[in-house]
Amino acid sequence: MPTEYGEFDGAGQELTMSVLNWYCCLNGIAGTYKAGGYNITYTYNWGAGAIPEGARMELLAALEKLVLEKYYTVITTSEYSATLLGAKFTQFSEDYNIFMGFGGFRYMIVNYKDGAWQDFVGATNGGNLTDFYKAEN
Repeated sequence: MPTEYGEFDGAGQELTMSVLNWYCCLNGIAGTYKAGGYNITYTYNWGAGAIPEGARMELLAALEKLVLEKYYTVITTSEYSATLLGAKFTQFSEDYNIFMGFGGFRYMIVNYKDGAWQDFVGATNGGNLTDFYKAEN
């Protein structure tokens, strides 16, 4: 780390550590991190406020570069989904669930049976739902 950022533990030294060690130093937990049988060799406290932010950003950029250079996945496809929303149907939940989304077709609720839907569209709204949808948004 160049000394242009000031004097702090490790400044101006060339250090070689595992990515986990760098992570622990940048989060100020290197002296206490013992989970998973990892041995943290260096115990620098480079957490927020402990060293200049410019130095932290340079270290984070170097770690990001390392990770991106080792990333072997090439995306070949994308996944999209579509939903059907309207007066006749509503989602099972208004809250997004990370495992189910909003429920999809399987959990969609039908608000009107066919006859009731015909009455709602024709008799109640004169065959035009434009005003109904404008009121909902």
